[in-house]
Amino acid sequence: MSFAFRMSLCLLTLGLNFSAPALALPQSTSSTPFEEASLRVVVEEYFSAYGKKDLAGVVALWSERSPSLATYKRSLEQRFASEDLSFGRSAISRVKVESGRASLRVTIALTSINRKNQQKSEQRLVRIFEFIREGQQWKIWRYAPAAEDLARALAKADNEAERAGLLAEEKELVGVELGRALLAQGRQLPSVPISLETLSSNSLMSRAKEAFNVSRLVIIIEARESIASKG
Repeated sequence: MSFAFRMSLCLLTLGLNFSAPALALPQSTSSTPFEEASLRVVVEEYFSAYGKKDLAGVVALWSERSPSLATYKRSLEQRFASEDLSFGRSAISRVKVESGRASLRVTIALTSINRKNQQKSEQRLVRIFEFIREGQQWKIWRYAPAAEDLARALAKADNEAERAGLLAEEKELVGVELGRALLAQGRQLPSVPISLETLSSNSLMSRAKEAFNVSRLVIIIEARESIASKG
């Protein structure tokens, strides 16, 4: 399927959404249908190349100036060598375009099979794409779990009420990835205090238990046992 044809399909889809207010994308900010369609095409090509283990195809979508590219490329090489991958259909939200930069959130199902033992696993990924415009093209600048941005926001929050609000808005992100991201933040910051009351008040405790033993979760989040010194 050609780039032009995929672009036409994206524009048609966006046009249908805009013709029906109830189906419009309220989370898009400062963007035009053409820009959104262009970004959607990049995301589509990214996961298509990823699923085919086309390393050159994935890397070609990145900005060569991205500070994340080298590390990301190495991790991709390792993953391609050890796993077979397939993706479901992506759902895109929170599209923002401003001053030559753009960002969006993607939710997508990933099925991976370990090539050594043939063990199959399924994940629901929630990922952030950040883009930079280079000439007439959008290039990937950053690709990361949305949980990383939430962990960073929790670390910067001024008080418990603000943290509770963030968790209430991002219930889907509470899980293993958020725990790992909070642990990484704990290594960089002296404290990321989130109480059990906050988790309980937002009906998140049961999901937190799936990721961690509750006592371990509190220790990690509150960083009470010198996590930073272990980094």
